[in-house]
Amino acid sequence: MNKKEKIIFSAGFIDADGCITTAPSLNFRISVSSTYKNILLWLNENFKGNINNQHLPKNKNHNMAWKWVLCKDFDVLEFLKDIEPYMIVKKTQAQEVIKYLKQKPILNLKDQKKMYLDTKLNIQKMKKDKHIRGGYNF
Repeated sequence: MNKKEKIIFSAGFIDADGCITTAPSLNFRISVSSTYKNILLWLNENFKGNINNQHLPKNKNHNMAWKWVLCKDFDVLEFLKDIEPYMIVKKTQAQEVIKYLKQKPILNLKDQKKMYLDTKLNIQKMKKDKHIRGGYNF
């Protein structure tokens, strides 16, 4: 796979199974949970991040679940800038976080907090609206 194909694949994967959410210290993160560790290893090799155990099954018929997390501002920004043009479902969420992360370094702490909270609320509203409407308009 060339770099563009990796980016396009990742955009679809994040759209389908990923999550764009808040993190401590006025940050946002991207995460994906899966029982297929190899896909998370692939994301980690190509886009950095960390992989953690998410679920140790109590039932022997269940699989172990893993979570890939990307949380450093620079890494999140670069990843979202790469995949955003190819996203559909979470495109507007990605755009909100990109806008925030581009502004964050030049804002004072008070303005960072305000923009972070505004971005967080916008993303929460997007997620809530999706569930109320029963999906996204494509």
